[in-house]
Amino acid sequence: CDVVPELINRNIDMKTVKGIFVAHPHGDHANGIFAFVELANWFASKSNPKILFPIDGVKEVLEQWTALMSGGHGLRPMAIEKYSAGEIFNDGVLKVTAIPTRHCNDSYAFLLEAEGKRVLYTGDLMGITAEDFPMEPVNEGLDFLIGESAHFSTMKYVDFLKGKPVKRVAITHHFAMNEHFWDAQQALKPLPMSLIFDG
Repeated sequence: CDVVPELINRNIDMKTVKGIFVAHPHGDHANGIFAFVELANWFASKSNPKILFPIDGVKEVLEQWTALMSGGHGLRPMAIEKYSAGEIFNDGVLKVTAIPTRHCNDSYAFLLEAEGKRVLYTGDLMGITAEDFPMEPVNEGLDFLIGESAHFSTMKYVDFLKGKPVKRVAITHHFAMNEHFWDAQQALKPLPMSLIFDG
């Protein structure tokens, strides 16, 4: 959720960010938006992304936050909106589709499509069950899947990915259960599978 430091580390200008998509309303996924909006409100005022949350009331909270942090100046006009399942963003280059998951109320995975490529970001899942895991994009084929394993063993991915048209997998947002990563990596060969770190 450290959006601003990650942009700085990657030498990405804030004004080039066109969309911010929050998968679910938990602090480890959403709190970085405060720093981004505060800087976009002042220092990076040419930044004007569409900021999408799966819950109501976020714009009002961000307005209060920026008023407190800026000595009462408030929030300049920004597109801060609630989204629900379906296509939530399309700028003619990137299309983003939100797919409901069961991690918590109002949690989503994102299918990102651009330049003929398809990437699925699972967000957090309840436990990688048939009802929770976004299988339709996997069955249709993916260039890249970014999945989490903070809430279940990485071995659960084997059942959902073995033999599927997926070109590459990265496991992130992992905690103690990642000891099974190497077993899952072996079971899914020759599918390339990497362990990566949040950020």
